[in-house]
Amino acid sequence: MYTFVHKGGGVTIQQDFNGSYGIYLFRKGDYFALSNSFFRLLEYIKTRYPLSLNRDYANYILVNGLASHAYSETPINEISLLPKNAIIMIDIEKRELKFDYIDYKENSIEIDSVEGLQTLDNWFKRQTTIIRNIAEKTNQITVDLSGGFDSRLTFLLVLMSGIDLNKIKINSANDKLHTHAEDYEIATSIANSYGFKLNNDENWSNQAIPYSLSDIINISFYAKMTFHKEMYFKYHKYTMKKYRIPGAGGESIRSYWNELAQEHLKKEANAAGVYSKNIADEMSVSITRIISNAYKAIQEKYKIKDDNSIDYPWNLYRETRCRSHFGKADVENFFANVYDLSPLLDPDLWRIKLHNVECLDRNLLIALIFVRYCPKLLTFKFDGGRVIAEETVEYAKKINEKYPLNNNVFDKTLNSNFTIDVSDSSVIDAIDNGENRTPIQWGAPEKYLKKVFNSNSFRNLFGTYFDDEIYRFADRYFFNGNYFSMRHCYSVIGLTKVIEDIVVSNGYHNSMAKSLDSFIEHDYESTELNIDELKNYITARLDVKISKTENPNLELISTSDCQMKMYKPAWLQNGGLGYTINSYKGYLALVFKTSTSGKLTISLLGSDVRDSNNCRIPYWIHYRNVRYNDESVFDGIKSAWHDKPIRMEADVNAGEIIRLYVEWITIPHKSQKIRLT
Repeated sequence: MYTFVHKGGGVTIQQDFNGSYGIYLFRKGDYFALSNSFFRLLEYIKTRYPLSLNRDYANYILVNGLASHAYSETPINEISLLPKNAIIMIDIEKRELKFDYIDYKENSIEIDSVEGLQTLDNWFKRQTTIIRNIAEKTNQITVDLSGGFDSRLTFLLVLMSGIDLNKIKINSANDKLHTHAEDYEIATSIANSYGFKLNNDENWSNQAIPYSLSDIINISFYAKMTFHKEMYFKYHKYTMKKYRIPGAGGESIRSYWNELAQEHLKKEANAAGVYSKNIADEMSVSITRIISNAYKAIQEKYKIKDDNSIDYPWNLYRETRCRSHFGKADVENFFANVYDLSPLLDPDLWRIKLHNVECLDRNLLIALIFVRYCPKLLTFKFDGGRVIAEETVEYAKKINEKYPLNNNVFDKTLNSNFTIDVSDSSVIDAIDNGENRTPIQWGAPEKYLKKVFNSNSFRNLFGTYFDDEIYRFADRYFFNGNYFSMRHCYSVIGLTKVIEDIVVSNGYHNSMAKSLDSFIEHDYESTELNIDELKNYITARLDVKISKTENPNLELISTSDCQMKMYKPAWLQNGGLGYTINSYKGYLALVFKTSTSGKLTISLLGSDVRDSNNCRIPYWIHYRNVRYNDESVFDGIKSAWHDKPIRMEADVNAGEIIRLYVEWITIPHKSQKIRLT
């Protein structure tokens, strides 16, 4: 991962093979500006030229689940992303900008050929030598091992490098997310067979200097925002530099995204179906344009003749997904002193064709890697029931026999000229000089940014360009999503920042140089009551639960209080599905939808606050004007606290819309004495 800048008679700029940072260009007439951060460029340009929203890209990134597949578009019409193979040449005296493009000759070498096997052997020897030389200098090496194809390929390189696997850290997630339970079981069987420990921290150094909350957010947002929807926040910068060997990009050298071009385009466009028809129709058109434009660029680069070829989605993954997903993550890691080696993104490996006319399976190349360098790794199962077809493995064996392996490929000689930085002197100096920064609590960036997202002024600005349904969808995903639940909120936050900068660029805003920091901190950070004691007296709590024996479902469609807190506590899921809602606004209008029939229970109560003896304190809330589906529930005022709730029950049907309106007032209960000093 790099952006290389050479200064001589002019300036030459070149990227790594994956284009990890990305280089963004603004050009108007003879004026041009470049940056490896979209938002840095935007903040510079907005005070100089009027800008406009690229609505197609904005619609696309709002729908997309992970990372951008746009070839050159960005959220601003006047700013473009340059191709990853671009070389930028700037003549300073003439103020001219020119481009050249590197031909990496991807997918050009036949797999069943002398050149193909020599290229593969050179890749294997180079990567294992790099690993061996790094291990000679440091044991701060981390390798991922799951039950998938890609991590096993990179593990193969580490294994065959001959280093001591018990001196490094081989990670395997041991939880219940996704396929992790099965992954860990498979990784354990591999570890037992080769005699090493998983998740071994014995030699791992965690010494680091913490980042501030502002730094944590800026690193990820300036690198990824509006191009990637998962923020892998970096809370600190390590003293000892880490060398990570991930399976990143493995999908690019095997069977993946195998749809025909139009089938893949349709699948991406159909993702807009989460919205109502009018919004979905507009977004589908935008997505179609973005992917079609990428297809045009791919056709021009690779000269694909069949307009519906499977090569379009496959190259789309290589050209866009790899840089926006793996590349942006590499940039984040860099700022933590973690260096991603990514051997499966090696340009030499990408020169080899994945299959040939006799074996059309695109898993042929990875089958050959296993067969040629460590066939034993094929004896362990892969996750999810995935396999490399037996006939593909047999064909790989024929190729391997045809071009025998030269044993010097396994030569363990070290490179005496190989150097790396083992530690970061700037971090060591900061620690030695007593820079005792308080570590930021895990999850604090997400909580902070959700406050930004929740503010009314933020929501209103987003609403000047987009339907509020899009905002509500992101908010619902936050409450209902189990994995990176802020992903859609981040898109909304990023595009709202873009909108404000567009407003500034067109002269409609007084703030002429607002950075990402001030955008979040000064404009849109929610203002919350600072007196916890007072909040306890005015915060209403609603427990809403639907009871059903199988697959209960209750979805919040809208709320009048975007700052309310909504939780899904485990105890409320027994025998059904339920939410706890807290608000101190004084009134609350909620709309739910249930997709299953059952009994709905609504409890009105007060906050769960306890004293030093763990006894609940009775904070009474005084409810009035409670309406269920527009009908009054009771007259007058009724008081409740945590241990004496007001309960309502109703039978509901699948597909029913439930409207709930509640008001409360803050007059003291006879048992309460409020003292504010």
